[in-house]
Amino acid sequence: MSDKGIKTHFVKQHSDTAFIANRCEMIPIEWVTRRIATGSFLRRNPGVKEGYRFCPPKLETFFKDDENHDPQWSYEQCVAAQLTCGGVLIGPDELDIMGKTTVTVFEILERSWAALDCSLIDMKIEFGINPTTGEILLADVIDSDSWRLWPAGDRRLMKDKQVYRELKEHLSPKPHARAVVLMGSASDMAHSEKIKSSCTTYGVPCELRVTSAHKGTDETLKILAEYEGLGCSTVMFPEGAGLCAAQTLAMSDHVIWSKIRAKQLNTWIGLIHADKKARNDK
Repeated sequence: MSDKGIKTHFVKQHSDTAFIANRCEMIPIEWVTRRIATGSFLRRNPGVKEGYRFCPPKLETFFKDDENHDPQWSYEQCVAAQLTCGGVLIGPDELDIMGKTTVTVFEILERSWAALDCSLIDMKIEFGINPTTGEILLADVIDSDSWRLWPAGDRRLMKDKQVYRELKEHLSPKPHARAVVLMGSASDMAHSEKIKSSCTTYGVPCELRVTSAHKGTDETLKILAEYEGLGCSTVMFPEGAGLCAAQTLAMSDHVIWSKIRAKQLNTWIGLIHADKKARNDK
């Protein structure tokens, strides 16, 4: 998730079975996202048939209370509880941020598993507050205890957890395409490097080539032939070039799609924070 741009408590891997994370004060709300109706949802909602597909994904919240078996809470109950964690009051803005982040995380993982012909059915995660910064962070371990997976979308094909553990190395495929920047002379290098930097932001491999269609037509055509069949789009600004390449490749590369989705989420969260500050400054 961190690699895709989602803010998490993860710092670095320590060993095969441990990692280092920022200390967080956990928010006692469990967030559940569902694509398909099954399991406990059917027991709580009699009459709904198993297999009902939620579009957009169904989002549910449960209060962490073992003695009362983690009761389901509505959005209004979460607001009314006025929970305070890490010095932060969990109000509508904070709930909206966690809700939208939860759905984004689900969609990123859903695309990842779809690349292996496996359907992500539902998932649960939790968040925490970094007491130093007051920032909301995804602060959970997402593994086979957190989700339900159906190979080929078929419930009957569910397998034990070890199968999915062995598949984890395939969830980050190597890009199978690239963006290519052709510049007329080396004097265009600074501008082209900006395009490459923008591409790198989305995980898009980018190559820079120097060739002049005016002075060396044959050589330029030769270079173009090397990339024949990859498709082509023309844009004027460096950031736009990177985004255009990313959006094109994202149609078939879930890793790049995930980075675009996370960037959109972070932009939205930034607007929420700015709006909250503007309201408080009045």
